[in-house]
Formats: sequence, structure tokens, C-alpha cells
Amino acid sequence: MKSLNALKRELSESNEFLREKGNVPAVIYGKGVANILVAVKENEVRSLWRDVRDTEPFHIKVEGGESYTVIMKDMQVHVVSGNILHIDFLIQG
Repeated sequence: MKSLNALKRELSESNEFLREKGNVPAVIYGKGVANILVAVKENEVRSLWRDVRDTEPFHIKVEGGESYTVIMKDMQVHVVSGNILHIDFLIQG
């Protein structure tokens, strides 16, 4: 199963600052789990997206050791630049 690494982030962190560093703001959520704010590397997401699209589950490993099986539920992409703006990861199971 494919995997993706994620860093925890704070709500107070600027999304623009994250994007300037090559990261994409994202959220991990699911039934019975509090939302987890994370940031993922845009180049890693693009590579993974070619393989899994939006239906194949994969592992996301959050700094600190937590790991979840998720799918990409939603990905917002800038219309002009094509840059990924935000991703929603839905926990499976």
C-alpha cells in the first residue's frame, strides 16, 4: 500500500507560508476522530495522485508516529497556476 508523510500544523500557521515552502495545508478527518491539521509536500502528493487517484486507500503517516488509512476526499487546485491549495483526507474503516 502506498504511503505519504505529513507534518502536524497549527491553525494559526499561514497557509501562504506553508505553500511558499512547498507544502500543502490539509486535514485528516473521519467518524469518531477529531480533525487533524497537517501539511504535506506538494511534489509527494502529485506523485501519489498519479498512482491512487481518489478511490484507492493509502497510508498517511503523521509526525509523532500516528498512521491512518485514508483516501483523498477532496483536492482544491488553483485554476490558473495548477498549484494544489488544500487537501481533505478521509479516514477509512
